[in-house]
Amino acid sequence: MYELIIIIIIIIIIIIIIIIIIIVVVVVVVVVVVVVVVVVIVIVIDISKKARASANANTNFSRLGRTGFAGLDAKTDTIWPLLEAKYPYLKTIQDKRAKAWIMSRKIKNPETNSYELGPDSHETIECLVRTERKMIEDGSYFVGKEDPIVRVMGREHGGRTRAVSELIGNIIWPFWL
Repeated sequence: MYELIIIIIIIIIIIIIIIIIIIVVVVVVVVVVVVVVVVVIVIVIDISKKARASANANTNFSRLGRTGFAGLDAKTDTIWPLLEAKYPYLKTIQDKRAKAWIMSRKIKNPETNSYELGPDSHETIECLVRTERKMIEDGSYFVGKEDPIVRVMGREHGGRTRAVSELIGNIIWPFWL
């Protein structure tokens, strides 16, 4: 009889020890998961700070919205005359890509309901105008692959979206030209 009670007590003690071990393992796993989550959050916040600092350093960025340069094409006839009226030096621009790049830097003034160029883009645009005039004068505008945008900002690099593209998918935009 006593032997049966001792066996039952030993079994109960073993069960209690197993339960304690399971609880300890679960607590350790939870602590490890929490530490990993905290480390990931710290890393993401650090990356976010770097990305935010990088984005804040950007000046002269495009203001096209989600339609991009393809959506700008339909509005060219309304936007460009408004910009030319406000900035007379733009009347000398002939290059289609240069016009599109300049229009991509526009800001709509809600008070006058007119378009203006961003304050940080004037220097680049004036350089673009001077470069195009110079290229027309020396004849290099009509020869070769360089256009005023390439001369001012450098050639295109894959993976960078700074310039004007007419290629959408596998068709040339506008496809009717």
